[in-house]
Amino acid sequence: VAENLTQSNYNDTGLTGSTTYYYRVIAKDQAGQASSPSPETSATTTGAPVARVTQDLEVLYTFQEGSGSTINDVSGTGTALNLTVETPANIDWSNPDGGLLLSSATRLTSGSNATSLINAVQASNEITLEAWVRTADIDQDGPARIISLSGSSSTRIITLGQDFDNQVNSYWYAARVRTNDASTDDNGLLNGENFSTSNQFSSPVKHHVVYTRAANGTEKFFVDGSVVTTGNRPGDFSNWNNYPLLLGNEQGSERPWLGTYYLVSAYSRALTDSEVAQNYAANDGHGGSPPATLPNLTANAPSAT
Repeated sequence: VAENLTQSNYNDTGLTGSTTYYYRVIAKDQAGQASSPSPETSATTTGAPVARVTQDLEVLYTFQEGSGSTINDVSGTGTALNLTVETPANIDWSNPDGGLLLSSATRLTSGSNATSLINAVQASNEITLEAWVRTADIDQDGPARIISLSGSSSTRIITLGQDFDNQVNSYWYAARVRTNDASTDDNGLLNGENFSTSNQFSSPVKHHVVYTRAANGTEKFFVDGSVVTTGNRPGDFSNWNNYPLLLGNEQGSERPWLGTYYLVSAYSRALTDSEVAQNYAANDGHGGSPPATLPNLTANAPSAT
């Protein structure tokens, strides 16, 4: 692997993932006399990083900008639907674990309507909303808007948010989604109710949250790669209006969500259970859990005489 080393450790790089490598060390004195080989030691590389699902991806925000008030759509699909922070003084890029913190009420908005995204979703009658987020406060309700396509606090086509009931100490994620069926209203409520996860919070931890709705009406909530709630929402998306894409607040009303965004995406398809698990394994791109380490290995040489 290497020879004529003068240091006591060595980084062996460019290795194959999920492979065990074995090492021995031989020491030489100044006269070039070699010792007997040391006892064998071994180390196993981790697997290569998991790739994210890209089929039918419509928008993707990874919050890697590090500064400024523009959040770039890096999906590579059509014309980029970039977002603008309306109150830059209320955000913070200096989080130790990356991402964008909304420290006070503001709104990230596409400004213009998200027409391409909405048209693609209407064509398939399916959607996936995905977010890697960490709430700043488990006591946020409204629901507090994490992702929304809406015109006001009471008119929308879809919203993913955070909600709670402090009387029973229950904290959850909630979705509102409009269809053309009479069971849903202009606010996206199904028979007057949000579609919600079970109690998901006990502290402000980072979560991978995914909502999917398939053309057959099946809707699901996933948290950290696993299905937590399943339901049925009849109808289709033919009555959807054109609205801007919003993060962190409502259009024309105050439903602020405070916390950190690490990744947000939308697909014009209901991702399968395995695809959601794949995106969770790919992590948020900011060093979040679960880790995905490049296949490099560090091995310290055992002493040899």
